[in-house]
Amino acid sequence: MLKQTEFSLLDQLIISMPSMQDPFFNRSVIYICEHTPEGAIGLILNRLMQVDIFNIFEQMKIKYERNKVNEFPIMIGGPLQPERGFILHPPCGKWKSSLQTSKEYVITTSKDILEAIAVGKGPKEALIILGYSGWDGEQLTQEILDNDWINCSATRELLFEIPINKRWKAALKTIGIEHTNIQHQPGHA
Repeated sequence: MLKQTEFSLLDQLIISMPSMQDPFFNRSVIYICEHTPEGAIGLILNRLMQVDIFNIFEQMKIKYERNKVNEFPIMIGGPLQPERGFILHPPCGKWKSSLQTSKEYVITTSKDILEAIAVGKGPKEALIILGYSGWDGEQLTQEILDNDWINCSATRELLFEIPINKRWKAALKTIGIEHTNIQHQPGHA
């Protein structure tokens, strides 16, 4: 049997299969930012919040210059700790709390990056994500074996260019799957 210690999904996207029963994760695309034998952490990339970046600045009492702000989307990253913020971006700047997940991507959790964004000095591309998704131990491995998820490479295009409401279909297409050809019942060969 495949064990989680035999592979890592770090810096990969997982795409929910149509058979996914959990309504929170149905048609989700999740960036995996940590995957160890102890578990996994990921950020949903295609669930838009109904707030804008200025709401975040005001709530955190960050002064901003409206004409200099890149209006990055605010995403729902998962059901866990919805008050906790993550900024997924290409490497740039020196921030107080960052985790480089690959050569291409960094996750920053410190307020200083938001303060820089507020005055036009932050990253040029970013997703602001509230909350996260998590799996214990080998839970994610088992869900993959159960055909709940399929993985693909995290690309700049999927993270920052594809419209949010088209990311699920686009992620499937990167691995040669047309969403209309997927059966809604899992199967094994």
